[in-house]
Amino acid sequence: MSPPQFGGDSPGGEKRVAQILAKIAGFTRKIESDDELIGLARQGDLMPYDPVWHPKMARWAHAQEIDFLLPAFQEARARFEKRMEEAEARAKSRGFLGRLLDRLLRR
Repeated sequence: MSPPQFGGDSPGGEKRVAQILAKIAGFTRKIESDDELIGLARQGDLMPYDPVWHPKMARWAHAQEIDFLLPAFQEARARFEKRMEEAEARAKSRGFLGRLLDRLLRR
């Protein structure tokens, strides 16, 4: 009986080479399609430095190295920056008690 063959540094051997995998928050998740991967990036669940195994690259790579994810990361960043600006504007426009209430309610 011969030992199992592993393709390069493929995760878990030949059978999983065609799968998309992402290590998000320390857990490896199987991703069904490129669209799901883009959705995770848009939501902010997938970060630019998260490792992703994509069959097109045939290696583990940082998510930011995958071209079709870049617009999704830019969209997530713009949405985050907008929320931060709104929070800062709200904090400046409220008095002491309002800011205290915001902080207690984490708004």
